[in-house]
Amino acid sequence: VFTPEECHAMIQRAECQGFEAALVNTGGGTQHLMNDYRKSKRVIIDDPIAAEDIWQRVCRITRDERLFRAPWCNREMHAVGLNERLRFLKYNPGDFFASHYDGSYMRSEEAGSRKGERSFITLQLYLNDGFEGGATRFLDPRDEILGVDVVPRAGSVLLFQHDCCHEGSLLVKGVKYAIRTDVMFTSKGVGHEYARDPIVISEPTKSMSEGLFQASPSAEIITQALNDSSTLFRHSPPEITTDERVGKNKLDERRAQLFEGLATRRNRCAVEIRKCGNGS
Repeated sequence: VFTPEECHAMIQRAECQGFEAALVNTGGGTQHLMNDYRKSKRVIIDDPIAAEDIWQRVCRITRDERLFRAPWCNREMHAVGLNERLRFLKYNPGDFFASHYDGSYMRSEEAGSRKGERSFITLQLYLNDGFEGGATRFLDPRDEILGVDVVPRAGSVLLFQHDCCHEGSLLVKGVKYAIRTDVMFTSKGVGHEYARDPIVISEPTKSMSEGLFQASPSAEIITQALNDSSTLFRHSPPEITTDERVGKNKLDERRAQLFEGLATRRNRCAVEIRKCGNGS
């Protein structure tokens, strides 16, 4: 989707801005440093122009209509562009992000006419390759032995629904760079300002580059699950939310369930780090 030169320019921009330790959203608008769960660096840059450029590039090559419409919603929703908050990610040897679900972002009153836009899909743009480890691994939350790895390629883009359980696997060697943002949806009409001449094919099709998916014994099963809204990745995850409909007790219960479910993955990552000698 993007050339090596374009990716290099984006990496340089982030490096000039300066990376800091990536924090973890723990609900209620708070973030905490949790190196036993997420160990990596991040810099956040708000850039509507760059976000629109990425969106238009993706619109012209995707072959999956689900990017532009949200069939899993109980009302008509249309994609209108990307969240302009670009999160540049940097992983050094020993860094990882244990299994989790990506949270949904909703625009507030401050967004004016764009109030109410909500994200349902994660967009991950990989800026380099040539490192060891660091795959994006999709997991069955009921049996985390099952999984399929998406191996980063410089300039490639990965799109998936927020309710897919996944992890940033341990980086063993080299440095990994990526950008993460969200596809925003609205129930209002789609304006040309946000989606110019998208290529949409009515029959959803898979578009996987050769070598993008790393084979595993269960890869065929998991890949099918990624394309079937009724199977294992499509149940309601224990999201951390501040929605006013969820009382404090329920929020605490969901948060406890989430972190309890991640304990196995954190411990496994810790073992892998010690084996690689990168625990410091």
